[in-house]
Amino acid sequence: MHIEEIILDGFKSYATRTVISGFDPRFNAITGLNGSGKSNVLDAICFVLGITNLSQVRANNLQELVYKQGQAGVTKASVTIVFNNKDTKSSPVGYEQYEEISVARQVVIGGRNKYLINGHTAQVSQVQNLFHSVQLNVNNPHFLIMQGRITKVLNMKPPEILGMIEEAAGTRMYENKKQAALKTMMKKEKKVEEINKILADEITPTLEKLRSEKTHYLQWSANNTEMERLQRFCIAYEFQKAQDALKNTAHNVEKMQNQLKAAEQQEAEINEEVELVEDQKAMLHKKREKEMGKEFQSLKDNVERIGKELVKFTTKMSHSKSSIEQHQKALKSLEEQHIEADSNVIKLKRDVEKADGDLQHIQSSYQSKENESNEYQRQIQALNAAVKEAEKMELKVNEVQGAYDEASQKLEERRSQLTQCDDQLKKLADHQMSLMKKKSALELERKKNEHKISRLVKDEQEAKVLVKKLEKTNPWIESERQFFGREHTDYDFRRRDPATANHRLLELKEAQNALAKKINKKVMGMIEKAEQEYQGLMNKRHIIENDKEKITTVIKELDAKKNEALETTWVKAPFLTVSKFE
Repeated sequence: MHIEEIILDGFKSYATRTVISGFDPRFNAITGLNGSGKSNVLDAICFVLGITNLSQVRANNLQELVYKQGQAGVTKASVTIVFNNKDTKSSPVGYEQYEEISVARQVVIGGRNKYLINGHTAQVSQVQNLFHSVQLNVNNPHFLIMQGRITKVLNMKPPEILGMIEEAAGTRMYENKKQAALKTMMKKEKKVEEINKILADEITPTLEKLRSEKTHYLQWSANNTEMERLQRFCIAYEFQKAQDALKNTAHNVEKMQNQLKAAEQQEAEINEEVELVEDQKAMLHKKREKEMGKEFQSLKDNVERIGKELVKFTTKMSHSKSSIEQHQKALKSLEEQHIEADSNVIKLKRDVEKADGDLQHIQSSYQSKENESNEYQRQIQALNAAVKEAEKMELKVNEVQGAYDEASQKLEERRSQLTQCDDQLKKLADHQMSLMKKKSALELERKKNEHKISRLVKDEQEAKVLVKKLEKTNPWIESERQFFGREHTDYDFRRRDPATANHRLLELKEAQNALAKKINKKVMGMIEKAEQEYQGLMNKRHIIENDKEKITTVIKELDAKKNEALETTWVKAPFLTVSKFE
């Protein structure tokens, strides 16, 4: 990693943004006239590297690093160094993937200063770790070789030069970490010695003594082991059964909810269909009342009116026919009389010719016969008039009869339409009743499903509570649950019947209760306590041994990093000396 360019903005004598580029990867020198700003470039590098001794950059505080201390309108000083990071072997730890790394530091008049790495705000510790990981520690005493110290450095003895190189290389960090690790290692070893002493002097003899006691205790201990195994087996079976119930319940709840949604959808569709049927019924009722009702009543009234007229004209026609018959009878009688009168007239005419003496009498008879003949003619005229009137009445009756028949036909058609409308209404009512029955059945089914879902949810909650309770009271479940129900394991539920195992567990509990009366409970408590202490100490010792191994590995890594840093620094030592000239 080496510098590619430096960007200064508002820093010391650089009032405006200034970019300095063209750096060599191995050796660089800054030359120029007095007052041209050579030292300010080095001060800018130290500023970004995080120098804490501001006297090294000829300032009393950070605000003095701002151009003319903010008096010229510039209130912020910013320096950005862009590093070439293509060589991953010399990259800072954690930044190997970046080909370029930009580190910037800003200070504001009256405000805080901040660091940025690749444009992102960073803590001071992040920046220090970045530079320390590549042996750049500006705060090491020999990191900067100031003017006047070159002769002193040249006259240093080898140990002093080695110390200077270590400080310049930044290996002090590794040494400090190593010393801290060694102190921790000593504490761990001391703790292991204490544990071993307690085990050797107290715990192990006590355990050996207690374990050598009576057969009853050994049997009790063996029973305890078997009980624990059986208890785990039974708890595992109960846990697995609860887990299966949870899965099945969740599946059944989802299935029932889908059925419930489908039923609700069907119910909504039925409601829509019922509303549609209601609308159709209302429309038919309205149409029946509005159109067919009035028209039917009008047709009915018309038929009644025409029927009355038909009766009236039929009666008149009957009367006319009766009158014609009477006239015909009278005419027949008159005709007979007329024939007789004609005979008499002829006879009288003959008699007139024979006897003029009886003329007066004969004339009187003749006149009488003439009158009868005139009456006959009048009757004939009356009969003809009656016949014409009867014919007119018959035509009128036929006309009224036709109108009556037509009105009756229309009335019958409307009656048929009303019947059809009533049939449609009945069909709609039947369909509506069928829909309502179906809706009631769906509502009943929905309520049943809701009740089932509530029961399933309750079962699910109970199963969850049981699972949580078992997990809480039996922490071993978390590590052993993967073996529950698997073949050829301690939790093979097919190979061993859970009911038989539970029965055996009850038998062992009874046997243990009997054994508990025969053994010394104080000794039993002591054994339990001693075993707990023994196991606790063994666990602690195991943890400490693991920690020691980790610390040893860390120390080796620190030594390797330190040696690598020293070797790299020693090789590059001729190029690390920086002279600072005014």
